[in-house]
Amino acid sequence: MSSQIDALLAYVDDNFGHDANPDLSFYTLIPHFFPSKQVSLLELWERIGLPHERKKQEYSHSLFIIGFQVDTVSMTITLPDTK
Repeated sequence: MSSQIDALLAYVDDNFGHDANPDLSFYTLIPHFFPSKQVSLLELWERIGLPHERKKQEYSHSLFIIGFQVDTVSMTITLPDTK
């Protein structure tokens, strides 16, 4: 585990955060590349036996967080019309 897990945010059972470091690391349990901080968190969850789902492991410049679309490129937070 090479990176620290700092600036981690949480809402109910969801965790999210930012990572200014563009380095990606390979996560073997879900054979996929993710940001290094995210991989560190997933590996911690593995070690303590906390279950996690592949479908909830996301990273992008635009994500849905508790129903809001948060876009770091346009610097906007919107609630979709369907909500």
